[in-house]
Amino acid sequence: MAVGEFKLSALHNESTRMSRSLEAIVHVMGVTDHPHYTLEIRGYGPPQLDEAAVEQARLVRNARSELLASTRAVTYEMLANARNASIEATRQWVHRLRKAGRLIVVDAPDAKVIPTFQFDSVLDLRPDTADVVVALGTIGMDEWATWFWIYSPNGWLGSTPLEALDQGRLDDVLTAAERILPDR
Repeated sequence: MAVGEFKLSALHNESTRMSRSLEAIVHVMGVTDHPHYTLEIRGYGPPQLDEAAVEQARLVRNARSELLASTRAVTYEMLANARNASIEATRQWVHRLRKAGRLIVVDAPDAKVIPTFQFDSVLDLRPDTADVVVALGTIGMDEWATWFWIYSPNGWLGSTPLEALDQGRLDDVLTAAERILPDR
């Protein structure tokens, strides 16, 4: 191309704004017959679909649904009622513990819920589960994954982490949590 020439190019797809914009530019500038301008429109076909991402999202949603159906959780209102406290005081208590990384709260389809494995029989925070939640948060595990991990059979423990905690095996559970990442 000589000095002063330029190339207008775009991916050609009739349904895109870019194509319509390019057509308007071509019309306004009259570049289709001009000797100093070249119009190049290339088509590459439909976009590549990310089947793996779709399947992963489906599996995550199914696992979350199963977890909600097979384990126990409470809403802020339920927790406030059981602890004989106001909803506002309960929200503040949960917020402080969550901010400190000692308690998990997840977004269920209808409300935020707090998995009850974290509480004792009077719904006070269990120190052992709080320690495990901290350890898992430290390695970057999100709240849903933490909840799932607590209820999943673990080869290092020979049980689920929650069962091991109920047996007083906090050190074993913390060691299992550290083994999740290979560089630890």
